[in-house]
Amino acid sequence: MKEYIMRRMGVLPENVIMMNNLTLSQFQSLFGVQGGDVKSSRLNRRLPDRDWDVIVYFSGHGATDANERSGYLLPVDADPDYLSSTAYRLDALYRNLRQLTDGKITVILESCFSGRTLKGQIGGKTSGVVIVDPRANAPAGIDILAAAHSDQVANWYEEQQHGLFTYYLMRALRGEADANGDGKVTGAELKDYVTREVSRLSDRVGVAYQEPDITVAP
Repeated sequence: MKEYIMRRMGVLPENVIMMNNLTLSQFQSLFGVQGGDVKSSRLNRRLPDRDWDVIVYFSGHGATDANERSGYLLPVDADPDYLSSTAYRLDALYRNLRQLTDGKITVILESCFSGRTLKGQIGGKTSGVVIVDPRANAPAGIDILAAAHSDQVANWYEEQQHGLFTYYLMRALRGEADANGDGKVTGAELKDYVTREVSRLSDRVGVAYQEPDITVAP
């Protein structure tokens, strides 16, 4: 994805931050603490002004808190039984990003929030599945592209060595979603293409039906 963003979308290398296997402290140092303090965040120091656009691509596990009914991104040191103190709230990410910039914000989530993975249920003692919309409590004007609906699993496309959603998202942005052939991929075209292709292929190449949950400006 890093190479794609630079080569296909023209983002300069110095404007890309890539981090692997983030801990909770690294999440907070990058995006700001979950209480809303973003001044000391790494992203705040990298943004020249408040007009810059920001794209966040996250590939990993998500989960939901049954008591708070909140979605979380799971750092590598998260404890599924104590999400509120060991994971990063999704709505906190949205709020912090909006504090950081007035520009266009796009959040791409190659993850799911059902608590299930391709290998089974995420560890922890909690029982049952609580479904929370990954778009919940997002400020206005943020495009959110989630790999699957909140009760679904995000499939891996073994043949292409990609998440199924990411694979078709990149094909869409490359131009295959340009339905009217005008040389531009609109939000509506991207949503139609990615939703159709991922849904069509999910049962064939994955373990369960998957339909992306995409909210973008048309």
